[in-house]
Amino acid sequence: MAVRAGDEILGSIWAIVQEPLTESRARTFSDSAKLVALHMLHQRADANVKRRIHADMLSTALEGGPGAAEALSRLGLARHPIVLLALSTQIMDGDKASPRQLTAEATASRQRLSDTFGVHLGASDARSVSALIGDIAYGIVPVSAVSDEAQGHARAVATDFLRRVGGREGVIAVGPVVADTTGLARARSATDRILRVLHSKERTSEAVVADLEDVYVESLLLEMRDIIDARADTVGGPITHLQAYDATHGGNLLRTLEAWLESHGDVRKAAAGVHVHPNTFRYRLKRLGEVSGLDLDDPDSRFAAMLQLRLIGKRYVSGL
Repeated sequence: MAVRAGDEILGSIWAIVQEPLTESRARTFSDSAKLVALHMLHQRADANVKRRIHADMLSTALEGGPGAAEALSRLGLARHPIVLLALSTQIMDGDKASPRQLTAEATASRQRLSDTFGVHLGASDARSVSALIGDIAYGIVPVSAVSDEAQGHARAVATDFLRRVGGREGVIAVGPVVADTTGLARARSATDRILRVLHSKERTSEAVVADLEDVYVESLLLEMRDIIDARADTVGGPITHLQAYDATHGGNLLRTLEAWLESHGDVRKAAAGVHVHPNTFRYRLKRLGEVSGLDLDDPDSRFAAMLQLRLIGKRYVSGL
């Protein structure tokens, strides 16, 4: 018999009997299911309270404020080198809505994933703690020392989790090994930066575990874009001229420049990459110099062009 709370099925109860239940016994059995439902709801409410307290302590520790040291101590991790892991539940269940837009089912799914993550971390080290904060499941893993090997161990734990989950996209950011709450706040900042980069990329079905070193340049580019947007800067120069020309004439000079830079100036390789004859590519290369005034023989000009192309991303027409 199903154990229900409204339309939600909490579980089931059953009994083995030698003969069909009488009407009285069936009614008693049905009433028992209601009592079981109340008991299960009470247990779930108690677990939710404990989970919230746990999440609050972990959140306080991650913020690095005045109460961080006490929170970390209450979590039993005040005297250990630790590594922070951050699992994005947003990618894992494919829902990119904001937390306020999440359905109850999606929220429950994320909590289950976070709980599974916590069980996995606990299996690797019983002192590990984790909690779902927003749409990120943060986990703290104690390690033996502040070393690259210790971070590698935490990374292996994260990789093993995604392997065990299996068949789903997943991203986990691995913070540096830290020894105190000040370092933990920096580690939280690092993992958030890592997840931002991973979210900004075109995703495949492959799971990804990354530390800041893996995505450092991409993180800097995102932060540079933030600065440009915050200042409402209008960046001029050769790249802007090429963008304007391509937009007006339906051209492909910007893509030509990108292909040439990616091929380190090898015209034949660049031409093959964009499927045109080398002579056609040379003509376009000459034309982009005339339109933009870009000096491709100057290393500083080439660097500036490469940087600006990375900053604008795929905002230009890339077809040839």
